[in-house]
Amino acid sequence: MMAKQLNQRQAQWSLYLPHFDFVLQHRPGKSMGKPDALSHRSNHGTGADDNSDVILLTPKLFAVRVLEGLEFTGPEQDILRDIRQGTKQPKEEPVARAAQELRKSSTRSLRSAEWSERDGLLYYRGCIYVPNTSDLHRRIVSLCHDTKVAGHLGCFKTLELVSRSYWWPNMSWYIGMYVSHCDLCLRTKIQHRLTSGELQPLPIPDERWDAISVDFISELPESGGYDSIMW
Repeated sequence: MMAKQLNQRQAQWSLYLPHFDFVLQHRPGKSMGKPDALSHRSNHGTGADDNSDVILLTPKLFAVRVLEGLEFTGPEQDILRDIRQGTKQPKEEPVARAAQELRKSSTRSLRSAEWSERDGLLYYRGCIYVPNTSDLHRRIVSLCHDTKVAGHLGCFKTLELVSRSYWWPNMSWYIGMYVSHCDLCLRTKIQHRLTSGELQPLPIPDERWDAISVDFISELPESGGYDSIMW
């Protein structure tokens, strides 16, 4: 017997078999006539397609419950009310006016299919469009960042929470600016970078031209084949 590298299945059996007291005895093939004949029956399958098209977990094993609808409660009800009031005046809201013109156009395009209207709300790709009126953007981001349930998450996680239900132009930029200027986050969160070192003043030279400093101004418009200046 030679030791060899076991695969995962062999390693599993090697841990399971030591629980039993057994001895393996070899018997030559000539003394195994009857069992050997049974293993060579002509009606035995080859096993080539035994595990094909097999569903391990059938649908009847799952209890499926479909959500009947999404219910907004608390501050979100006031936000939705203000959003409805803002979208009712498309003349003052350029995005809502453009979406209304797209939906009314005779030629249906991919852009117009992305917009829809339900219950007085304008939807863009399934998300509620938030007009740029009052302080709606701040209230929505505050709801997804400042509350105890939200937990003052970072920029990307806050953006993911807001984008589940709402959308407006330049939303990622606005959320990034809001989170980066959050007072509580700046005072309590750990900075995952090295602290800036103190500025060390240069020693005063003893005489003229004793120390010379050089700086470069680069990425200038090319002139005469050059785009940098040594200052």
